[in-house]
Amino acid sequence: PKENDTRSQWRVDYDDGIIPWDNCYAGLNAFEEHFRVRVSLDMIEKQCIDSPYPLERAVHQQRIQFFEKVPFLEVIDEAFHAVCRWHPKGTLIDNVKWAKLCRQMRFLSNMKNSKHEIDMAFVRHSDARKLDLVRFHSILDDIASMQHPELTKEVNDFSCLCL
Repeated sequence: PKENDTRSQWRVDYDDGIIPWDNCYAGLNAFEEHFRVRVSLDMIEKQCIDSPYPLERAVHQQRIQFFEKVPFLEVIDEAFHAVCRWHPKGTLIDNVKWAKLCRQMRFLSNMKNSKHEIDMAFVRHSDARKLDLVRFHSILDDIASMQHPELTKEVNDFSCLCL
């Protein structure tokens, strides 16, 4: 019944087939190469499809079904630990690792002077030029409020907003 459906609107549209499949690499001569094995992006895109399929009849769990159940705070914690494992390994994030993460994730890419804002956020949240897990959570909250100033504080909490 529709009144008992707790799925978000995007998921309802996805499951109902309203969102069209867009094969943007069709006919392109683009390749990915890993371990000296070249595979065309067209072939990868054709074979890696999440299709709506009843869970009870599925042989393998779809990516979309798995990641819906992962709590967002666990994703942020895992991101923190992954960045800590970057060379040189440590238990805290320094300004170099923070800058690299921001470049790779394109934080604040829609703002002027984004590098300055990212550096200033690090200065505001760091202790002895390092971020621990709690400070990492708070700096991501700060970045989210800069990235999406139009949202209210309740929505801008990083536990509700994906950067």
